[in-house]
Amino acid sequence: MGERKKIESFEDLEVYQKLLELHLEISKISLKFPKHELYELGSQNHLHVAYRKGYINKDTYLEFRQRYEECAKMLRGLESALRRWKAREGQR
Repeated sequence: MGERKKIESFEDLEVYQKLLELHLEISKISLKFPKHELYELGSQNHLHVAYRKGYINKDTYLEFRQRYEECAKMLRGLESALRRWKAREGQR
């Protein structure tokens, strides 16, 4: 098992770093959307709608969706760990 790095801020969380990268990549892609969509889709990151309108291809959509699902799992794991920690702290 790998060595754990001390978390000093939310920016140290792997899930934060992954979501930041996703945001930056999607922001870059959204700049290629038609101008009228920049304020509709570009500001809201509606990936499924962008795919259905043909602004991104299926492979890109599925890759981003898979990465978001991975982050969702990481966030659920973080939530569970924090609940366990809170329960342990409450027993002290």
